[in-house]
Amino acid sequence: MLYFFTAIIINFIIMPNLGLAEEQRSEKNKDLRNDGLYSEKYNSQVTVSCGSDRISIPRYLPNVHNNKEGLYIMTSSRSCNDYNLEVIWALSADCQGQNYCSQGSFARNKVGAILRNNIETTFSNLYETINLTENIQGYFMPSQCFSYCTEAKLFWFDNDYIFTLGTKIVVNQPTVKEQLIKSANSYIMERQE
Repeated sequence: MLYFFTAIIINFIIMPNLGLAEEQRSEKNKDLRNDGLYSEKYNSQVTVSCGSDRISIPRYLPNVHNNKEGLYIMTSSRSCNDYNLEVIWALSADCQGQNYCSQGSFARNKVGAILRNNIETTFSNLYETINLTENIQGYFMPSQCFSYCTEAKLFWFDNDYIFTLGTKIVVNQPTVKEQLIKSANSYIMERQE
């Protein structure tokens, strides 16, 4: 039952479906499409387009950081506001988050105190607890493989938000957890400045 609750939290609350249409992407990767999809070439930037705003993203991402050629940063207007943000790093400008073309992800979602307590209780029972910088507690969820492998993820809370980092770094590679921790810590430190 606990696994069912966690799956609901992750799939329907934390990582909302981008709901992207199948229209052709314009030749200019930064253009806004009718469905609100933003795409830009990844050049190690620390902000991403979100309508007319620029939103901070982690400076360092496992796997993505080392694979700069041909990567794109994708966001959707429906997941790009004060309440939530979802960013994926993809191999092509027309990737819509599918397993075969996405390389990593970052999300920030606003949560209330009751939901936060429920999520933290569930995560502390299911996942490895990690100590991050600034005395922030995180939760590591390893990748799982079925017909394809899911991202390994690191979750943490800061004020009224839950943050999620995901990577497709080689499954079961011993450094995946350390790389996600490095990425989370760099983002936390930059937000504190």
